[in-house]
Amino acid sequence: MSSPSWEQLCALFEHPRSARVRTAHAELLASYPSELSGYGVDDDYLSVFQAVFQLLVEGREGIFSLLESLVERLGPDILQVEFDDDYETAIVRFDGREVVFHCPGLHYETFSTDMQTLQDLMAGRYVFRVFYDGGVGDAWPLLMVPASLWLKAEQRYGDARLSSCLIAFGSEVALDQPFDPERRWRAPRRRFDLSRLRIPLALTFFIAVVAVLVNGYIDLSVAKAPSVPACERMGNAFAQLPAAQAQAMAEDMRRRGLCE
Repeated sequence: MSSPSWEQLCALFEHPRSARVRTAHAELLASYPSELSGYGVDDDYLSVFQAVFQLLVEGREGIFSLLESLVERLGPDILQVEFDDDYETAIVRFDGREVVFHCPGLHYETFSTDMQTLQDLMAGRYVFRVFYDGGVGDAWPLLMVPASLWLKAEQRYGDARLSSCLIAFGSEVALDQPFDPERRWRAPRRRFDLSRLRIPLALTFFIAVVAVLVNGYIDLSVAKAPSVPACERMGNAFAQLPAAQAQAMAEDMRRRGLCE
């Protein structure tokens, strides 16, 4: 079973009646008939998505149960886990790193510590989140997605939408507040940081002002530039010369187009 695609993850945070959600919903039903044998097109997309991609872990089973599920999910080429004969130690190798987990804890505190160790080991490659529907029980339905995919979702939808149904393991949840299942598509998207535009906008404004000033100067210069001088004025310029010579020079300039 693979991780969700970008379109399948996005559909969690879009309106249920949108074309994107309907398409992702249909793809999951067609691709995972055994996992979704009891589901149909009328079921909530979150329920369908969770039935396919969740890793259900009970705290009393400890981290070892999750490790076995992860090996099945990722394959031995990506994640290697070696259990000792007594099932009291697990050596985990991932991405060139190695950690050792000892006897699986039967309490939340122990499992929480092991879970943090596992997340640190896989940080940068995978992100773990807990499916949240308003309550907290003894089992944790986990979602594991590539870190790059999760970062992209954060940038697009923001924490308000993502945390409406997917929370970090160990997050504090306000149980006294009513759960709103529609927040995952109605919460405001991530706001674009307008401060990033300050320098480009200022530069664009400066260039525009300079362009206007330059064009105005050119137009003004052209307007003030003298046209081809009149031959009569040129004749006045040659007034100091003998009349015949001045007239000859004016005629010569007229023939060559140097005056009108």
